Amino acid sequence: MSSREVAQLTGKNHQHVLRDCDALNAEYEKLGLSKIGQGYYTHPNTGDQQHREYILTKMQCFDLLTGYSAENGHPQNKHLVTTILVMRCVC
Repeated sequence: MSSREVAQLTGKNHQHVLRDCDALNAEYEKLGLSKIGQGYYTHPNTGDQQHREYILTKMQCFDLLTGYSAENGHPQNKHLVTTILVMRCVC
């Protein structure tokens, strides 16, 4: 799932989702975990200008949407995230 899809589903500004992904990546890096993959997209309103986005795995979506801290244990709201992911058919 892309960070843009997360922003759309949660009603958050995409820039804020990017910031949260950056913070999560910093935590992943400290712990030696795989970081969230980064990509780029173009938007029709900006011509050929490339914009940053992240492509998250299912577990990274759990971590992001529940405010997960790898140092503090497991996500608390897996039901909410599972519902969102099932609605989007992300496996």
